[in-house]
Amino acid sequence: MLKFERIANLLESRVESGVYALRELPGEERLAEEMGVSRRTSRRALLALEQKGLLKRLANGRLKPVTLVEESADPVVCVLYPAWRDIAGSLMFTALHHAARAAKVSLWPRQYTGWEDPEVTRLLSRSVGDRPDLRGVVLFAPAETMSPLIRRQIADFGAHLLMVGRDLTADGVVSLMGAPAGATRRVAEHLLQESGGPVDCFNTQPLDEIITGRLASFRQLTEEAGRLGGIVNDPVSNYGDPIAHARTVGRRYLSELGPDQDRAILCLTEAAAVGLLRAAHDLRLEVGDRLKIAAVNDTGLCQNLFPSVTSVRPRDTTQDFEACLCWMRDRTAWSDPHLLAGDHIDLFIGESTAGP
Repeated sequence: MLKFERIANLLESRVESGVYALRELPGEERLAEEMGVSRRTSRRALLALEQKGLLKRLANGRLKPVTLVEESADPVVCVLYPAWRDIAGSLMFTALHHAARAAKVSLWPRQYTGWEDPEVTRLLSRSVGDRPDLRGVVLFAPAETMSPLIRRQIADFGAHLLMVGRDLTADGVVSLMGAPAGATRRVAEHLLQESGGPVDCFNTQPLDEIITGRLASFRQLTEEAGRLGGIVNDPVSNYGDPIAHARTVGRRYLSELGPDQDRAILCLTEAAAVGLLRAAHDLRLEVGDRLKIAAVNDTGLCQNLFPSVTSVRPRDTTQDFEACLCWMRDRTAWSDPHLLAGDHIDLFIGESTAGP
């Protein structure tokens, strides 16, 4: 494979994953510097993607991914996404880009820092004079609690809006969730079955509606079984490193338990499970027999750790996104259930709960 072909393949992968929704596509000179090649080679790579239809040249001569070209003849859907996304959010963002291509919809990405960001208010108030041809809005929720005012604005938007990462179906808003409904309960049931003692809950994610709901589900099930253990709830700060924080909190927590206590631990996120697993390694604790760890969600990482971590396998949201984008594109009435969360829970049984 020639150098320009390798660079073109890398750029295509970045375009597909939405990297250039977050930063500008490099020009010939900057791309050549980044890749350590000649400008002629970088020019050939960019030209290959332009000829393939992935890039479009604007009036000012710059190239831009076709799905991000605001002057596209395709219907336009605005995507509001938080500046900080976890791995699960990034996977869903990638699924949205694949769905946009299939639905022949152009995405108009807009980044924001939190619910109070003026960009959110501007779009929800429909003050979009610079984009009057919008067919709808895809709103990715940040890891923070939604204020009643923002919730009311979303409910009153009155156009085609998809809420990603929050269940606002009670307000009549079509909502898409990454983790299937009942995932927390399914993992907790597995831990109750595999262990004979209390089950603890370990959370280091900021408390939003999702995490609060998972905590409530865990508490209800373990209280009903008479097996409620301790609850470790030490959220990481916004934009902090969730895995490093979970490792620090996990070392303190496991040290207090002591090496001789049997314990099953439900981690509310993948990041919490990864950090806790590393903390157990730091303390030379063996995971899988007397110490069992499981996670509610997984992005594919849990299955490839050592030991592998019991978790709910990720679901592919591409088809759900495509259905929503077609609904926006055609401006039709939504006829399906308002909650898109998947009804199948695929539990991966890892070495972290399987025992010796």
